[in-house]
Amino acid sequence: MQSRLAAFVGAVLALVAVPGAFAQAPAKPALAIAQPKVSPAATDGAAQRGQPVELNRLVNSFAAQLIPEFMATGRFQAVARSDMDALQKEQDFTGSGNVDPNDPEAAQPGRIKGSRLLLVTTIDDFQDREERATFPGVDQAMTRRTVRLTASATLYDSSTGAVQASVTGEGSANTVLADPSGREVRGGAVTEPMVRDVAVALAKDLAKRVIAALPADGAMGGAGGAGSMAEQPLPERPLRTAVFVKDRAAVPADKVMVMNDFIVAGLDPRRFAVMSREDLLNAVARFAIQGENAGTESDPQKQLDRILSDEANAASLARAMGAEAMLLASLTSYQPATSDFKGQGIESKATTWTLTVTYRLTGVGTGLVYGAGIAQQSSIVRETPGLKQEVNPLDGLIQRCGMQVAQDASTKAATSAAFAAAASPASGIVVRAVMQDLRVPGIFLDQSNGQYVVSRTDYDLAPVAATVEVDGFVIGQQGQSLDMTPGPHKVRVSGSGFEPWERNVLVKPGMQLEVGLRMTPEAFARWQQQAAFLEGLKRGQALNDAEVDRIRAMADFIRNSRLVIDQQSNIKVDTNEAPTLVPAPWWPFGGGGAVPVVPVP
Repeated sequence: MQSRLAAFVGAVLALVAVPGAFAQAPAKPALAIAQPKVSPAATDGAAQRGQPVELNRLVNSFAAQLIPEFMATGRFQAVARSDMDALQKEQDFTGSGNVDPNDPEAAQPGRIKGSRLLLVTTIDDFQDREERATFPGVDQAMTRRTVRLTASATLYDSSTGAVQASVTGEGSANTVLADPSGREVRGGAVTEPMVRDVAVALAKDLAKRVIAALPADGAMGGAGGAGSMAEQPLPERPLRTAVFVKDRAAVPADKVMVMNDFIVAGLDPRRFAVMSREDLLNAVARFAIQGENAGTESDPQKQLDRILSDEANAASLARAMGAEAMLLASLTSYQPATSDFKGQGIESKATTWTLTVTYRLTGVGTGLVYGAGIAQQSSIVRETPGLKQEVNPLDGLIQRCGMQVAQDASTKAATSAAFAAAASPASGIVVRAVMQDLRVPGIFLDQSNGQYVVSRTDYDLAPVAATVEVDGFVIGQQGQSLDMTPGPHKVRVSGSGFEPWERNVLVKPGMQLEVGLRMTPEAFARWQQQAAFLEGLKRGQALNDAEVDRIRAMADFIRNSRLVIDQQSNIKVDTNEAPTLVPAPWWPFGGGGAVPVVPVP
């Protein structure tokens, strides 16, 4: 338990201590350099001259110079491949119990860096030439000896076998020998300085030629990824986010909660305000306590897994927690693979444990996907002739996958315009509900003679009260100024006697949204029975007492149906009309007060 806590705290401190932990600079590509090969022609030539030992010295020196010369180009990170036996012995010693396992400097088995790029070199030619000059006057002869090594270098994409570059280079060195006797020295020992000079010159020439053959921007076919998206500005506030982890790999329940902890610890706090563990457990206790998703109150993780078996249930749970975004991670598999290896001076049996985690970052209510991805980490338990061990690698894999999910999700959020918009400050919009194809004439009192008349202008009916829900939360009533963040939202408007209206709406600041509601079939049938009388009225006619009583009853029916006349919907206005008409006090105009109309002469 203490070791898991220490690992967790260490990971958190690492994120805090490292500036720009959420925006890392791209690393140099790793380059594995194979041991140089020698062509049969070069081997035969050296044997014929009696110089196989000299050729071997040159090849070994050349191999030692390749790594420093290619690293000196600044384009690669070299990876060791020629000293695997020494590396294995150091790793085995770490696992022997004689080294502090908490020492960060201790070698870790199975962590040798992989390389997509592989450099293969071949010595094609080895020449050892002499040029002699004789000076008769002084009875002296001078000999200049030149040693030259020629090699080809091919840079491969080790996954696809595609050739990234193929070049040929050479290195040479010479020395002048005083030889008063004039005897032959061809085939003699090559001095150590000459060996080094030839090796350095050849390695340097090949490195220069390989770099020249690559694209200027360093992008190599098949080895690179897609260009990164532009990072969005930091939001005004972090988005309230619920983090859920569901188990599909049958790992212990406490490991699932540890994965949750590492994801929470690794998320960018500038963009995520993560809901607390207490909020999650309280929401689980209130949610789905019966039915197919029900769990047991004594096992909240089991109950949570059943709830998360359906992503719609997960969204409902996040909504119940008051979250704006949801990060749903799933442990999809945890499997071993065993292999036996013998080569490059080592012999081992390795079991590779791989943990795979998928995740999706979505908006709660809108269902908008801000980002998704896969985190996969592996750990190797290795046995060699000198080391036997039993290790459970799950804890380390949980930590690494959790941090990978968190950093990847943070990157997705940083480059998502929709995520940034969801965290923008709220702005007021107005939702106004009207009835579709449901209109009535205005009834007015003519103050000049005290009679009620029917106007020429028709008016839409509007609900007295309609509830507005945004992303599953009730935020107010229609006609009010409602605070909503810009961006995509799921808006639902509902009221008694009306069919709900639901749409995905791209909200903009200051927006006015007009929503057409329809009556339910039952309510519309009752309306038609009453509306037949209104349709028979003539425009501009004066009403008799019986008609006025009938219309008063109609007004009560409209009010009981929770409807009012929307004064904003009048079609025509006669600016020349004398303002002698006022709405009938019992006719259900929404705002009351005088309304200009166009009467029939």
